[in-house]
Amino acid sequence: MDQKRPLGYCLIVDLDSIIACYQAGIRTPWEMSDFFEVSESYMWKAIDTYRIKRGIDFTYKGYKFNLNNGLSMSKI
Repeated sequence: MDQKRPLGYCLIVDLDSIIACYQAGIRTPWEMSDFFEVSESYMWKAIDTYRIKRGIDFTYKGYKFNLNNGLSMSKI
């Protein structure tokens, strides 16, 4: 994979915007792909990029992310 591509995924599908989606009730990767105006494939690649960079479970700005089977979040 091109080294620039993971950076692109993280710039377009950034964690702060994923949190904004969660707060707005947009919870599934399919709904989020509409929000970000990207394909479902792009959204899944972004999730995979976060899984590689941050691991399956991580916290960010008061939210717990679980990327084991897609994207699951909760406020902590």
